[in-house]
Amino acid sequence: MKKLGSIVEIDPKNNFSALNEDLEMSFIPMQCISDENGEIIKLENGINKKSKGYTRFKEGDLIWAKITPCMQNGKSAILKGLKNGYGYGSTEFYVIRNLNSNIYLDYIYHILRTKLVRQDAVKYFTGSSGQQRVPKSYLQNLEIPLPDFDKQKN
Repeated sequence: MKKLGSIVEIDPKNNFSALNEDLEMSFIPMQCISDENGEIIKLENGINKKSKGYTRFKEGDLIWAKITPCMQNGKSAILKGLKNGYGYGSTEFYVIRNLNSNIYLDYIYHILRTKLVRQDAVKYFTGSSGQQRVPKSYLQNLEIPLPDFDKQKN
């Protein structure tokens, strides 16, 4: 068993200031993520200079909704096909980035989409009703089984 926060980055810093402000990138509002299939429904067009104030991410990151009811509905996706490899979207996403070659991010994705994890996360909600969110500490401290890489892929 390993704490999720010890094997992946949760909400890594994504400073796009080194990128051209007119760089085209993907924009992903919450409604562009399928809660049923856990994938991107649509990539909207965005531009770097409009990304300020949004959650920023990169190709290959996992986004996971932190707000009710989106989290309970399973809104999460591994980001693929982002324009120029970058994107931004709802502030109600956590970004999970894998920098460890011994971790298969799809494995983490499937664990976070399980009903068991989503039901457990509700117990840790903070905020007022209607605007409740899973705190970052929940993901950081979530203990998950971590088999070897080949078993993660199966």
